[in-house]
Amino acid sequence: MDEPSTILDSGTRIRTNKVLTSTGGFLIAQKHLDVRKPDVIGVIMGIVGGHGGDVYWVAHIGDTCRAAYGWMDFELEPAKDPCLTCNGTGIDWETSHATSRCTACAVCHGEAEKQPERPTAWERL
Repeated sequence: MDEPSTILDSGTRIRTNKVLTSTGGFLIAQKHLDVRKPDVIGVIMGIVGGHGGDVYWVAHIGDTCRAAYGWMDFELEPAKDPCLTCNGTGIDWETSHATSRCTACAVCHGEAEKQPERPTAWERL
């Protein structure tokens, strides 16, 4: 991805690169670097202070800890037909805040896409 001209908004859906860059120069607790994952979906939760918008906090479904990624470590991956419940993030924010674990949206199951409507009993006949 090219360096963004503005700071990316919280809630922006991304996919991390298959090969992550070095974290040399990141002034971040090691636990946030240890949970970085290649080639997975994540959602930006904000910027890491002191890095001028170049490093972002990212949530991964199922994790208890935020990971830190530089903008060069991911590509934008917005949902094509966003789930209305989670606004296309795939995350149940209310449950995630209550449990301190990034929890998948109960409607789209973390896919961030609108789920097809189930046919009614009359339609199935």
